[in-house]
Amino acid sequence: MESSEYKFLVEISDLLSSLLPYFVHFIVAVFQGVLALQLLLWSKRILFPKKNAAPMTVGIHSKTNGIVLLVAGLCLLLPLLLGAHYWVSGAALVTAALYGLSIVLSKKMKVQFKKYSITLISLGVLCFMFWEKADPLKQSVYVCFKALKWRIYESSWQEIHDKTAPKIGEMAPDFELVSADLKDTVRLSDYRNNKPVALIFGSHTCPPHSDGTKILKELQKRYKNKVAFISVYLKEAHPTDKWWLGETRTQQAIFDWTKTVGRRNLDEPETLQARRRAASNYRQQLYDNQLPIYVDTMDDQVGELYAAKPTRLYLIDKEGKVIYNPGFGPMSFNPKKLEEEIEKYLKE
Repeated sequence: MESSEYKFLVEISDLLSSLLPYFVHFIVAVFQGVLALQLLLWSKRILFPKKNAAPMTVGIHSKTNGIVLLVAGLCLLLPLLLGAHYWVSGAALVTAALYGLSIVLSKKMKVQFKKYSITLISLGVLCFMFWEKADPLKQSVYVCFKALKWRIYESSWQEIHDKTAPKIGEMAPDFELVSADLKDTVRLSDYRNNKPVALIFGSHTCPPHSDGTKILKELQKRYKNKVAFISVYLKEAHPTDKWWLGETRTQQAIFDWTKTVGRRNLDEPETLQARRRAASNYRQQLYDNQLPIYVDTMDDQVGELYAAKPTRLYLIDKEGKVIYNPGFGPMSFNPKKLEEEIEKYLKE
């Protein structure tokens, strides 16, 4: 199966906690950017009016106001362009709100929408700035660019390693791993001619995977006598020192609102012992210690073998051949679909 044939199976709600914060940051940043451009445009029209052009508003526009609007518009962009403190754009937002208020109080304002929009947008962006304690435009560019950078890297990694990963109908590559508590060792080939295997890859900082463990735990209880469930703990998907999903207050609030169980503050373990500790916490918090968690090696040997980062599902038949491989995680990660495939196989 080529990667282009892989399916988008993840529930949109499972991506909500990860994607919604970026959308919120983007919208607020757009408001700030549009506000800055509007102030600069108005200042230009006041300071450099065209000949025979009708005045924007009677009574509230002067050269002084034009200069104030010019400075305010530029200050809204300074944190992003020159790294200025967010209070610089905060002062500009207050200025814009006061200017908008002066428009509201002006009975001669012709355009009613603009009469209210400047004040409301300025106050809205200002409140968001107080909430985040950061300039919304600068923060949005930072978090969105960081997410795009790591998503491109992740997508490239998946495409490269998927070329050698097992496809449907192929034999699943053998591997041997030790459990997080060092009490068990698993060898995939031991299940050949014995049981089908549900192969589960993921880590605690991958929200769709962590949220999906509730269903996976139920599947393991239901089919444990008929299917072997092997859960492999991988390198963290979103450690705090790389692509962190909890670095803004908005991200943290949406994680709370959506009740995601993915870890938010977890550094990438630098040793196998540290990774085992992370896997043990994951096993206790998400699986209630009901099944062993096997830990990938520090060179990510098994994860690369199955192109499994950040999370992935496989179903392997008794002969050791792959019979279910929906594609890259998290876009194709859906435990409910795995259950359907298990039921289909057991009925054959």
